[in-house]
Amino acid sequence: MNISDILTQEHVVIDLGAASKGQLLHRFAKSASRSLGIDEGEIFRALSNREKLGSTGIGEGIAIPHAHLRGIAAPFFLFVRLKKPIDFESIDDIPVDIVCFLLTPTEGTATH
Repeated sequence: MNISDILTQEHVVIDLGAASKGQLLHRFAKSASRSLGIDEGEIFRALSNREKLGSTGIGEGIAIPHAHLRGIAAPFFLFVRLKKPIDFESIDDIPVDIVCFLLTPTEGTATH
């Protein structure tokens, strides 16, 4: 699988406004819910539970929120550049403005 298989023009959002990490996760959950036909709350819970294990803010202004999700057959990816950086509790404490969301099926996790 190549990144071009899952990163399409429709899955790139530029200059998105979000006031907080929680608001951004909610917005992604809503968008993914519409695309995947999966409950928005389920998506948000999966991402939030992953964030409880440790921030997915990897440093240098980048975060990669990700979670396994039942009911999807292939990875779902969304690339976001935020209008203004937000606190993401990153390992280097630098606010995040580049976010790569990734949802993967619970089965076949080696794909991502």
